[in-house]
Amino acid sequence: MKDPANAQASAIKLAELTQEIEELENHRQSILQRLDGVRLLLQNAGNRTTKLRASVDLLSEHLTELAFAEVIKLEDEIRKIGLAINKNDRDASLISFETESFEESMNDAEEDFERLAQFMIEGKPRFTRGH
Repeated sequence: MKDPANAQASAIKLAELTQEIEELENHRQSILQRLDGVRLLLQNAGNRTTKLRASVDLLSEHLTELAFAEVIKLEDEIRKIGLAINKNDRDASLISFETESFEESMNDAEEDFERLAQFMIEGKPRFTRGH
Protein backbone atom coordinates (compact mmCIF):
# COMPACT_ATOMS: atom_id res chain seq x y z
CA MET A 1 0.00 0.00 0.00
CA LYS A 2 1.30 3.31 0.82
CA ASP A 3 4.73 3.81 2.10
CA PRO A 4 4.66 5.55 5.53
CA ALA A 5 7.66 7.71 4.55
CA ASN A 6 5.87 8.72 1.41
CA ALA A 7 2.74 9.49 3.36
CA GLN A 8 4.70 11.53 5.87
CA ALA A 9 6.48 13.44 3.08
CA SER A 10 3.12 14.09 1.43
CA ALA A 11 1.67 15.29 4.75
CA ILE A 12 4.65 17.62 5.26
CA LYS A 13 4.34 18.86 1.68
CA LEU A 14 0.60 19.36 2.20
CA ALA A 15 1.24 21.29 5.45
CA GLU A 16 3.81 23.50 3.67
CA LEU A 17 1.41 24.17 0.80
CA THR A 18 -1.38 24.94 3.26
CA GLN A 19 0.93 27.37 5.10
CA GLU A 20 1.93 29.02 1.79
CA ILE A 21 -1.74 29.29 0.83
CA GLU A 22 -2.50 30.91 4.19
CA GLU A 23 0.42 33.35 3.74
CA LEU A 24 -0.78 34.16 0.21
CA GLU A 25 -4.30 34.68 1.54
CA ASN A 26 -2.93 36.96 4.29
CA HIS A 27 -0.98 38.93 1.67
CA ARG A 28 -4.07 39.10 -0.53
CA GLN A 29 -6.12 40.43 2.44
CA SER A 30 -3.38 42.96 3.23
CA ILE A 31 -3.29 44.12 -0.42
CA LEU A 32 -7.10 44.40 -0.48
CA GLN A 33 -7.02 46.49 2.69
CA ARG A 34 -4.34 48.75 1.23
CA LEU A 35 -6.36 49.07 -1.99
CA ASP A 36 -9.45 50.00 0.04
CA GLY A 37 -7.38 52.60 1.90
CA VAL A 38 -6.02 54.04 -1.34
CA ARG A 39 -9.54 54.02 -2.85
CA LEU A 40 -10.82 55.93 0.20
CA LEU A 41 -7.96 58.44 -0.06
CA LEU A 42 -8.67 58.97 -3.76
CA GLN A 43 -12.37 59.34 -3.09
CA ASN A 44 -11.71 61.93 -0.35
CA ALA A 45 -9.25 63.76 -2.61
CA GLY A 46 -11.85 63.73 -5.37
CA ASN A 47 -14.47 65.13 -3.00
CA ARG A 48 -12.10 67.88 -1.88
CA THR A 49 -11.24 68.63 -5.51
CA THR A 50 -14.92 68.83 -6.40
CA LYS A 51 -15.60 71.17 -3.47
CA LEU A 52 -12.58 73.29 -4.40
CA ARG A 53 -13.69 73.53 -8.03
CA ALA A 54 -17.19 74.51 -6.94
CA SER A 55 -15.72 77.19 -4.65
CA VAL A 56 -13.50 78.49 -7.45
CA ASP A 57 -16.49 78.58 -9.81
CA LEU A 58 -18.56 80.52 -7.27
CA LEU A 59 -15.69 82.91 -6.59
CA SER A 60 -15.10 83.40 -10.30
CA GLU A 61 -18.79 84.07 -10.90
CA HIS A 62 -18.89 86.52 -7.99
CA LEU A 63 -15.79 88.38 -9.19
CA THR A 64 -17.23 88.52 -12.71
CA GLU A 65 -20.45 90.00 -11.36
CA LEU A 66 -18.51 92.56 -9.31
CA ALA A 67 -16.36 93.50 -12.30
CA PHE A 68 -19.44 93.79 -14.52
CA ALA A 69 -21.16 96.00 -11.94
CA GLU A 70 -18.06 98.21 -11.77
CA VAL A 71 -17.95 98.47 -15.57
CA ILE A 72 -21.61 99.53 -15.58
CA LYS A 73 -20.87 102.17 -12.91
CA LEU A 74 -17.88 103.43 -14.88
CA GLU A 75 -19.90 103.58 -18.10
CA ASP A 76 -22.62 105.54 -16.28
CA GLU A 77 -20.01 107.88 -14.80
CA ILE A 78 -18.43 108.39 -18.25
CA ARG A 79 -21.87 109.08 -19.73
CA LYS A 80 -22.59 111.65 -17.00
CA ILE A 81 -19.19 113.29 -17.53
CA GLY A 82 -19.86 113.38 -21.28
CA LEU A 83 -23.21 115.06 -20.68
CA ALA A 84 -21.58 117.57 -18.33
CA ILE A 85 -18.87 118.30 -20.92
CA ASN A 86 -21.52 118.80 -23.60
CA LYS A 87 -23.43 121.17 -21.31
CA ASN A 88 -20.23 123.06 -20.49
CA ASP A 89 -19.46 123.32 -24.22
CA ARG A 90 -22.94 124.72 -24.86
CA ASP A 91 -22.59 127.12 -21.94
CA ALA A 92 -19.15 128.23 -23.15
CA SER A 93 -20.51 128.78 -26.66
CA LEU A 94 -23.43 130.77 -25.26
CA ILE A 95 -21.10 132.86 -23.07
CA SER A 96 -18.83 133.44 -26.05
CA PHE A 97 -21.80 134.53 -28.15
CA GLU A 98 -23.07 136.77 -25.35
CA THR A 99 -19.57 138.24 -24.92
CA GLU A 100 -19.34 139.03 -28.62
CA SER A 101 -22.83 140.57 -28.53
CA PHE A 102 -21.89 142.58 -25.45
CA GLU A 103 -18.68 143.79 -27.11
CA GLU A 104 -20.63 144.83 -30.20
CA SER A 105 -23.18 146.63 -28.01
CA MET A 106 -20.35 148.31 -26.10
CA ASN A 107 -18.71 149.39 -29.38
CA ASP A 108 -22.05 150.71 -30.65
CA ALA A 109 -22.65 152.55 -27.37
CA GLU A 110 -19.12 153.97 -27.49
CA GLU A 111 -19.71 155.22 -31.04
CA ASP A 112 -23.04 156.70 -29.99
CA PHE A 113 -21.36 158.33 -27.01
CA GLU A 114 -18.64 159.80 -29.25
CA ARG A 115 -21.27 161.15 -31.65
CA LEU A 116 -23.23 162.64 -28.79
CA ALA A 117 -20.08 164.16 -27.30
CA GLN A 118 -19.08 165.52 -30.71
CA PHE A 119 -22.55 166.97 -31.16
CA MET A 120 -22.47 168.56 -27.75
CA ILE A 121 -18.98 170.00 -28.32
CA GLU A 122 -19.29 171.08 -31.94
CA GLY A 123 -23.01 171.46 -32.21
CA LYS A 124 -23.28 169.40 -35.34
CA PRO A 125 -23.91 165.68 -35.75
CA ARG A 126 -21.14 163.44 -36.92
CA PHE A 127 -22.15 160.60 -39.19
CA THR A 128 -20.25 157.40 -39.00
CA ARG A 129 -19.07 155.72 -42.08
CA GLY A 130 -21.11 152.84 -43.34
CA HIS A 131 -24.32 153.81 -41.49
